[in-house]
Amino acid sequence: MSAESWFGDPQYKVDGSIRFNNADNGFLQYGPLAAGNRRTWTLSLWIKRGLSTTVTGYEDIFLVNGTNTYLAFTGDDDDSIRIFSHDGSTRLSLITNEIFRDPMAWYHFVFRCDTTQGTDTDRFRLYVNGRNVGGETTAVPGGFKDTPVYPDQNYDLEFNTAALHDLGAAGNEPSYYMAEVNFVDGISLGPDSFGETETLDRVGFSAAQENRTGQWIPVKYSGAFGTNGFFLPFSGTDEIASATGGTITTDATNFKVHKFTSNGTYVLSAPDTGFAEVDILIVGGGGNAPGGSSSLGGGGGGGGGLYYKTGTSLAAGSYSVVVGAASADSSFAGITALAGGDGGSQNAGQAGGSGGGGVGNAAAGATSNSSQGFAGGIGLGTIGSSVCSGGGGGGAGGVGTNSADNATGNTLSFSDGGAGLAIDIVAASTNVTYAAGGKGADHDSSTDGVDGAANTGTGASGGGGSGGGAGTGGTGIVVIRHKFQ
Repeated sequence: MSAESWFGDPQYKVDGSIRFNNADNGFLQYGPLAAGNRRTWTLSLWIKRGLSTTVTGYEDIFLVNGTNTYLAFTGDDDDSIRIFSHDGSTRLSLITNEIFRDPMAWYHFVFRCDTTQGTDTDRFRLYVNGRNVGGETTAVPGGFKDTPVYPDQNYDLEFNTAALHDLGAAGNEPSYYMAEVNFVDGISLGPDSFGETETLDRVGFSAAQENRTGQWIPVKYSGAFGTNGFFLPFSGTDEIASATGGTITTDATNFKVHKFTSNGTYVLSAPDTGFAEVDILIVGGGGNAPGGSSSLGGGGGGGGGLYYKTGTSLAAGSYSVVVGAASADSSFAGITALAGGDGGSQNAGQAGGSGGGGVGNAAAGATSNSSQGFAGGIGLGTIGSSVCSGGGGGGAGGVGTNSADNATGNTLSFSDGGAGLAIDIVAASTNVTYAAGGKGADHDSSTDGVDGAANTGTGASGGGGSGGGAGTGGTGIVVIRHKFQ
C-alpha cells in the first residue's frame, strides 16, 4: 500500500508499511545478543486494523517469546489494548477502556516504560495519537479498566531481555498493517518525539485564525536508539540485504549462504526495510555412544536437534552464533537446537534433540523437543542377567530402531538409528542429511563405535559388546541464507 495517502506532511513522508495477515502466520522476530535496559525503553509504531472476522483471542503487537509478557489487542473480546508482564507474579497489567477497531484509521501507539519513576502511573504510559491514555478519565473515554497494576519502582520487566522478541506473533496471529516502528533502548520518550498535530499555514490569516486540521501525523525520530534499539521503515519490497560472518557462498545467483561450523557472529544489514527474509538451519551436536563390554553393546547416540525454517523476517543487527560440539547445543538469534542424547551403556539412553538408544531393558532416551527430533530405540536383553544389545539413537526424521526388530533367532545385528532430514540450503539442488541417529551395537561384536560426521549433528554409533570402542557425536552447524540482489 502507499503510505503517502495517509501521511501528508510534505517535510516527512512515511515510505511504506507491512501487512500482517492472520491466515499467513507471518511475524517479525529479533533476538538481542544481550539484555538491554529492562527498566527504561520506548516503542513507537503506527497500526491500521484489518477487517478479519476469523481472528479469535488476542492479536499480539509485541511480545517476548516464551514468556507471558506482551502488548496486544484483545481481539474478539472487545478490541482494547492489553499491556501485560508476568514472571511468576503479575508485574504489569493495563487494559484500556478505549477500543480500537476502526479499519479506516491509522493509530499511533507509544508504549513508554520507565520503572525508575517515583509515581507508579509514570512507570508505564500508553499514548494514542498523542494522548496519554492513563491520564484520561473514563468519560473521555480513556484510562484503564479494572484495577491497573503498575511495576514496582526500578523493577526489571521481561521486555528487552536477550530472548526472542516478536512484532506480530506466531501464536496469536495478527491482521493489520504496521508502519514506522521505532524501538528506543534506555530512553523514556513521549509521543512528540515521533509525531505532531498537523497544521496548515494559510496566507493572510493570523496565528489565531490558522486552520488546524487536528490530525496526528508522524515526524522523523532523530535521537539515539541505544544498545538494542532499531528503526523499521518498511520502505522497500524486495528485502535486499547484506551480511557478514561464517563461510560465505553464492547460491542460485540471488542468495548468499553463511555457513558456520564454529562459533561466530552474523551481522545483517538491510537498509531498505530494516529487516530481511532469511532461511535458517540450526543443528545441535550429535549424541555420543559408549563402547561395549561384558556382552553389553552400546546404545546409539541421538541426532542433534534440528531447527529449519524458511522465510523468517529477521531485523538488521548483530547476532551471536554458537555451534555445538558433540553432545552440545547450537544456537542463533535466541533459537536453540538441542544436543542429541548420549546412547546408554548399562543404563537408559539420554534425552536430547533426539534421544539416545537404550541398552537391554533400560529405557530409550526421549526427545526433549518433539519439533526437533525423535526418541531412541530400545535395546534387547536384561541388564545384570543376560547379554544385551543397544537400540539405535533417534533422528530428526524418525525414531531409532529397537534391537528386537533386528533379531533373527539368536542372531542380532546393529540397530539402525533414526533417519535424518535431507535439506537443500548450503548449495543449490544439493541435499545434505542432518541429525541422523547412530546405530546401536550388537552384544557379541568387537566392532568399534563410529563417530558422527562433522557438522551434520549425526549421532555416534555404539561399540560392540566384545570390547568395541566408543563413538563421538558429530558437531553441529548453523546456516543462514538471504537474498542479496
